[in-house]
Amino acid sequence: MCAESAVLFDETAADRLIRAFDAAALDPAAFHHVDHVKLTWALLRRMPPDAAIGHLRDGLKRFVASLGKADRYHETITVFFALKIHDRMGDNESWEAFAERNPDLLGASREFLARYYREPTLSSDRARLAYVSPDIRGD
Repeated sequence: MCAESAVLFDETAADRLIRAFDAAALDPAAFHHVDHVKLTWALLRRMPPDAAIGHLRDGLKRFVASLGKADRYHETITVFFALKIHDRMGDNESWEAFAERNPDLLGASREFLARYYREPTLSSDRARLAYVSPDIRGD
């Protein structure tokens, strides 16, 4: 398990992360891939998948726009990771247990995505703007 995922992430920490995300108060230099996964996991524990994805989408678009990088938002990556996280969540499972069982979700995101998407697909404008289903069978 990576060191970042080993830090206790309880309900209080999850609520704090969601509040900071909603308030656009996250430090972009400190908001890494594992934090995206934690945020998505926390949202999925609190609401149905469609609502969590909508919440994540709206917040990430706001976040990147506030950095002057609106073109950095990628719909396929956002939705795909949310769906994978949801599929792998156990009932009432702690973050630590989830992280221990899913190190591939916490590692290099490009390597993980390469198991499911060809690079031309993922780098296309179509995939950036709308969800595109995987074009490689990854599991």
